[in-house]
Amino acid sequence: MSTLQIFNKETKKEIKKDWRIELARLISIVIIIIYHILIFTNWVDINNWYQTWPIVVAIGCFMYCSGNVHGLKKEFNEPGSLSISNYLNFVKKRFIRLYFGYYLGLFMVFIIKYICGKLPVITPFSLFLDLTSLWPLITGNSGGIWPEGWFICDIFILSLIYPLLRRLKKQYLSIIIIVVPIFQIMIMFSPFYKFAYFFPFFWTTEFIIGMLFGDNRSKHIGIPVVNGQIKKIIVKMGNRVWPLYLAHMALISILPLFAPWWMCVSLIPFILLLTEGYYHLLNKIYNLTGYGYSTLKAQKRPN
Repeated sequence: MSTLQIFNKETKKEIKKDWRIELARLISIVIIIIYHILIFTNWVDINNWYQTWPIVVAIGCFMYCSGNVHGLKKEFNEPGSLSISNYLNFVKKRFIRLYFGYYLGLFMVFIIKYICGKLPVITPFSLFLDLTSLWPLITGNSGGIWPEGWFICDIFILSLIYPLLRRLKKQYLSIIIIVVPIFQIMIMFSPFYKFAYFFPFFWTTEFIIGMLFGDNRSKHIGIPVVNGQIKKIIVKMGNRVWPLYLAHMALISILPLFAPWWMCVSLIPFILLLTEGYYHLLNKIYNLTGYGYSTLKAQKRPN
């Protein structure tokens, strides 16, 4: 069966998701890929905020969507649900969902950069930071074999504190939403300005806002069944956003500095093919561990 036949078959299944969130994630990943190519080929200066603000907005949108998806779910909302065993199981699920893909992407980037002679100097400390993706938490920066892997650390850290955020009263969440951007702006105009972008806790505001909107929708409307072929296709494409993030970084490592536009565009078919391969491989891994896509569909809350 061809990939297209499998994709069409998937769209016939009943899906419970917010297709608008998936569309937002798709738009965000397209912006991120475009700017990663521009930054990697040196057409855009990563240290120039005037040139890179679209990717900052896209990352913020991604964090909002992540919080929204968490908020749509019933977990940790009921009294007594935040037990040690439930929390550890949640952490295990998030680690498998994020780091199995991260290690796959890290290995592929390592191989391609080694072949292209672009591999940075590796020290025991940098290797530790690469394997844990703790660059942004410890150094407030990106670096190592796969600099763009910093995003995985941020998402995972926010996932770790999500159960606690879920139980906070809204007035305390409102304080966090207001205070964090104030500190972020202050850091932006200091010698430690890179912390404002890479440090995970500075994305808490976007994550919490998404969580609150998702929780409100789940309480009052529930998770609707996705109707319509176009919306189903958007959701299925949304399921491939994570594999796409992993795939694009490996292949753009091939590009030289100031690569012409046609060379960048020629990579798109290969990125999509690698994405589809990653998607099916990761889904098999997730299903073997009990955390496949089908197990993550949010259910409508009882009245």
